[in-house]
Amino acid sequence: MERLSPMYTKNVLEIGGGEGQHLKYVKKMPSEKYVIIDPLLPSRNYISEFTKNYPKIIFVKGIAEKIPFNDNYFDHIKSTCVLAHVDDPFLALMEMRRVTKLGGEIIIMIPTDPGLFNIMIKKIYTYRRINKISKFPADLIYALDHKNSVNNILTLIKYVFRSDKIYIRYLPFLFKSNNLNLVCIVKIIIK
Repeated sequence: MERLSPMYTKNVLEIGGGEGQHLKYVKKMPSEKYVIIDPLLPSRNYISEFTKNYPKIIFVKGIAEKIPFNDNYFDHIKSTCVLAHVDDPFLALMEMRRVTKLGGEIIIMIPTDPGLFNIMIKKIYTYRRINKISKFPADLIYALDHKNSVNNILTLIKYVFRSDKIYIRYLPFLFKSNNLNLVCIVKIIIK
C-alpha cells in the first residue's frame, strides 16, 4: 500500500481498516485523526489497548457507501482491496469524493481479479490455504466475495473523479496489464 504523503497528514480515513492491520504502512501519523471505518468493529478491550499505543486512532462502525462524516473532512483517504467487495462501488467512490477536501488525496488498491496472474497465484497459494480451513471451496468464496472486477471499478473511478487528477500504477510489474499484475493502485488528487 502507498505510504501517506507528508503534506496530507491532518485527518486520514482508512476504509475497511479492520483492526488496524495497515498501520505499519503509515510513515507519519496525522496531526489530528486517523479514522478506521469498517462494518465490523474490534472488541472494546482491543480498541482500548490499541489506542494506548495509537491515541489518534478512532474506530468507527460504518460502510464505504455511507461514510458518517461531513463533506470535505479528510485530507487523505486510503482503501485497500475494499471496492472488490462492496455492494455499490459507485456510491462508495462518490462518498470518498464527498468527504475528501479540495487538494486531498485518495489512494485505492484494487486486486486485478479476474486477471490471469491473480488467478494463478490464488490457485497455487491462496485457494489451498482457504480449502484447508473452510468447508466451502475457495473459488466459491471468491465468487461470492469479489463482486466487482478491476475493469469495472476503474471505469467507475474514471467517471466519478473525471474532473480530478488520476494516476494508475500496476504491481508487481509496472506495465499496464490486469492480466499480468496482482494489484492496481489508483492515486487521486481532488481538484
